[in-house]
Amino acid sequence: MFSQKKKKKRKDKTEFVQVDQRIILKLLFDGERQELLENPTKAASYYRDCISIDPNNSVCLFKLASVYNATGSFSASVNLINKAIEIDPTNKWYLMLLSHNYLALGDVDNAIDAIERTIELDPDKSKYQLELAELYAQKEDFKKAISMLDEFENEYGITPEINIRKQSFYVQNGQTNKAIETCEVLINSFPQEPNYYGLLAELYIDQNDKENALKAYLKLIELEPNNGLAHYSLANFYQENDELDKAEEELYLAVKSKDLEYEIKLKIMAYYAEMLYNNAEEWPHIQKLLIGFEEANPNNAQTYAIISDFYYEVGETEKARSYNYKSLEIKKDKFQIWNQLIIMDSELQDWNAMVIDAKNALELFPSNPAFYYFLGIAYIQIEEYENAIEILEAGKIMIFKNEKGLVDFHTLLGDAYNSAGNYEKSGEYYDKVLKTDPDNVYVLNNYAYYLSLRKEDLEKAKKMAKRTVDLMPSQYNYQDTYGWVLFQNEDYTDAVFWLEKAVSNGGVVNGEILEHYGDALFMVGKKENALEIWKMAKSVGDASDLIDQKIEEQIIPITNWNTLD
Repeated sequence: MFSQKKKKKRKDKTEFVQVDQRIILKLLFDGERQELLENPTKAASYYRDCISIDPNNSVCLFKLASVYNATGSFSASVNLINKAIEIDPTNKWYLMLLSHNYLALGDVDNAIDAIERTIELDPDKSKYQLELAELYAQKEDFKKAISMLDEFENEYGITPEINIRKQSFYVQNGQTNKAIETCEVLINSFPQEPNYYGLLAELYIDQNDKENALKAYLKLIELEPNNGLAHYSLANFYQENDELDKAEEELYLAVKSKDLEYEIKLKIMAYYAEMLYNNAEEWPHIQKLLIGFEEANPNNAQTYAIISDFYYEVGETEKARSYNYKSLEIKKDKFQIWNQLIIMDSELQDWNAMVIDAKNALELFPSNPAFYYFLGIAYIQIEEYENAIEILEAGKIMIFKNEKGLVDFHTLLGDAYNSAGNYEKSGEYYDKVLKTDPDNVYVLNNYAYYLSLRKEDLEKAKKMAKRTVDLMPSQYNYQDTYGWVLFQNEDYTDAVFWLEKAVSNGGVVNGEILEHYGDALFMVGKKENALEIWKMAKSVGDASDLIDQKIEEQIIPITNWNTLD
């Protein structure tokens, strides 16, 4: 019986070990599955359970260390992976993870040590040499970094990526001559690759060797005449050496090139936009650049928008507008381009185009009040007042709580209703403006003038007109309004005073103001002076249809004012 118990005990022990291994494998499997599902917290929980069963299982330690590394717990990962390495010091993957942890912690020395130990274990050391070279460079130990790259090249031959990196290490180590030699080795190995001559030229520039730098650039362009970056680099070279004509020609070839990065072209355009702002004499050269820019990028909406900005800056608004149209043909959903286009319509006083453009913009941006406002202005200018009222009434709803925006809409609505003959609604909107902005000189002036023309509420008109000249004492249009309001109030002496000021301050170029002045002079008995001023008004233009009758008959027709019996 004793022997039977002993056998049973051995059997129990064997079964326990087998179950334990199955559990470990199951935990590892579950942990890996959670990693694939991107659940690092659950994965770590399974790996910790695994370690609690078998604390010396290096695989479990490595797995948990990997999760900690992936989640940024680098110090914890170092502790775990070092324990795994103690158990299995010949596993290169453990050492690589250790190196990556040390790098993340900024411990370059220990990272280098880990990689060097990895190289001792792996005969195929090339995959580690490049990483080790970069680590030596981080420590500014460029001699060792270059040595690593030399070993790599001795085994695998010259490769552009490694050669160029080695050039960089030489430059950082103050050995530009060695960098030049290294670049020449690259060129000898790949003599038909033009860009390597560009690298060589830059190295010569670092050495202030302009002659050899120029030779390298010219060789680059000989091999690849349409290389935009080469022309751009050569333009900078000529610019720095005050060979401005050559620089301009190379810059044109650079911008004209289809293979020069668009971002570089944008930098060139930004530079010349600022230059044009400060020096208009650059415009002929810039025009040539714009031609090349357009030729190289004919299907880019931004290209045409940029060209438009340049022409607008020099006052060629018609041409600027044509480029905005081209931009919108390619990409029509750019608010800023539509906004600028309609402003150009306004400046050109092309009101019919402004109606069309504002309508098209509204189709794309139906909730933007700006285009309702612009369309309202255009309708007023072409005397379609009912259309103006309709669109402005719709647009002001889009303003919400923008008080300044409401003032602008109410002002236009006041103008539109007045022109449409609905004076009551016009007055309502003007009053709304003045309630919000009592010193709005535009509304004060127009409201007062329109009231005076209708001979309505002349006392109110007089107060508003007086307020405008108080706020803007040198503005002849406002002085004219005040003078005419005084005239309609039959205060002819004061009317002469203010209308004379209006003429003296610039109104002499305005036939309507001159005619007002003549009328006032006539009413104070200065008929000869009035006749002379009326004749001036006719020659200047913009006088009323009654000006010829006033001159011929030397009277003010009764239809012009209602105060005479």
